[in-house]
Amino acid sequence: MTQTEAPPQEQRIDYFKTMVTLIRAPRTYFSEMPALDWKIPAKICGISAIFHVAVSFTYVFGRSVPLALVLFLNAMLMPLITASLIHMFMTMSMGKKNSLQKIYAVVALATAPTLLFSWIPAAGFVTEPWRMLLIGFGLNKACGFSWKQTVWLLVAAFGSLLLLLWSALPLIRDFRHVLALG
Repeated sequence: MTQTEAPPQEQRIDYFKTMVTLIRAPRTYFSEMPALDWKIPAKICGISAIFHVAVSFTYVFGRSVPLALVLFLNAMLMPLITASLIHMFMTMSMGKKNSLQKIYAVVALATAPTLLFSWIPAAGFVTEPWRMLLIGFGLNKACGFSWKQTVWLLVAAFGSLLLLLWSALPLIRDFRHVLALG
């Protein structure tokens, strides 16, 4: 970089302003969403995940640190897995239109506000459909997919995610049994 060139500006997004806008006007937020790398959405999702774990820690039976770690990893890895599945189905069925980075930004930003409320027992019946709706707005407005394509990508990604988790249940049950004996 020469002396006449300005240093690259670090992208910053105000967490609280982002959360309020995503909750109050998600279509507007995703329509005007700036080009983001993966770091800013990951930080925003991470802040919400820390809140989610901290509040969950107050009522979870046992209050174990390993369980808190599992909750945090779940909150951080599920947006990445979901974005990867959406990107995979997008590439397989529509040809590559958007980068994984952009789809991850949409999914992580859509997940962040739902984490603020998903710690409430039985709130998953509201927060998961809300998260899918936010992801749908993001795919439609920020990524430029039609609503038909958006619905297809959401059904394919979440359907395959459910099948993956259901098929892993026997493995998890056996693993728990091994840990109990050990």
